Amino acid sequence: MTAADFGPDADSFMGYYIYDDTESFDKQETLARRSAKPLEVSSDNQQYLEELLDYLDTFDGNILFTNTPNNLEEDKFANYNYIKKKIEDRGYEVLDLNDRVDEIGLDYETDFNENMHVNYRGAFKITDYMADYLKEKYELPEHEKETDSIYEKTQERLLSRTEEMEKRNE
Repeated sequence: MTAADFGPDADSFMGYYIYDDTESFDKQETLARRSAKPLEVSSDNQQYLEELLDYLDTFDGNILFTNTPNNLEEDKFANYNYIKKKIEDRGYEVLDLNDRVDEIGLDYETDFNENMHVNYRGAFKITDYMADYLKEKYELPEHEKETDSIYEKTQERLLSRTEEMEKRNE
């Protein structure tokens, strides 16, 4: 490793790493795997989940679990379905964006980088959807007119980077 490994990354935007590559998936095949019968996770993972939920029970406020669109194997969806049920049984909301790919406008042929991550095209779609969802569900105030130079600069850099990627992909 060198000092450059710890410097700024042109593709990192406040925790979001911008993916350009595209891997296509069969939407119907992926959605079919999602209905897998819940499969119990390891005892360690169950314990971690219970501890997390116990901790969250102490909060007075809104808690929302999310699952972003992915193309996992059936056994992973089965584990997820088990966890989702446990969370919902404790009274928490789980927003599974795999259930909302049509509302989001996600395209399984162009919007994924690999089976666990969307590329920047998919990320923009999910971000727009989540912003509207959270604003409506939790009546969040508008902040678009507020300015904060770090966010403005990051947005400008992100848009510039995605424009470069679009030109390369034409």
